[in-house]
Amino acid sequence: MWNVMAGYADIMTLGQHMFVGLGAYAFFGMVSLVGIDPYLAIFAAGAVALVFAIPVMFVVFRLRAAYLAVGTWVVAEVFLLIAGRIPRFGLGTGISLPLSVARAFGSDASTRAVTVYVFALAIAMPAYLATWLLLRSRLGIGLTAIQEAASALGARQGPYFRLPMDGSFS
Repeated sequence: MWNVMAGYADIMTLGQHMFVGLGAYAFFGMVSLVGIDPYLAIFAAGAVALVFAIPVMFVVFRLRAAYLAVGTWVVAEVFLLIAGRIPRFGLGTGISLPLSVARAFGSDASTRAVTVYVFALAIAMPAYLATWLLLRSRLGIGLTAIQEAASALGARQGPYFRLPMDGSFS
């Protein structure tokens, strides 16, 4: 999605790490404090990040250009400051995930690594497919046309990485 935002739509944001951290805190809280199954908590943590993303979206989508980049960074820092004040999560100094939760993903380090890889692949493949479908939709073709027109007029600066529309990777 970074490719779509920065490469095609020319939108630069700097606050995506907020949602990674939010998901991590949600996962930790669900498995350590509530006792939810770790596999279920992974998906539930993504849903928590989505729930927080909706009101944030209404704030940051009013910003344009550099204000959007700085605004998303500021919102992420606000979330960081709030998270650092929660006692059950270590007050910003951190707290370890219980060993029983880590062992739920595998009894040894190599098994846990394979489990994490499989989960990452299971998340990355649908995301890649969604991006591919978006870029071939009416909206994606429109974004490409705007980008090409801006480039032809000299309005775009610097090469951004883009997926080619014909599916080739050169």
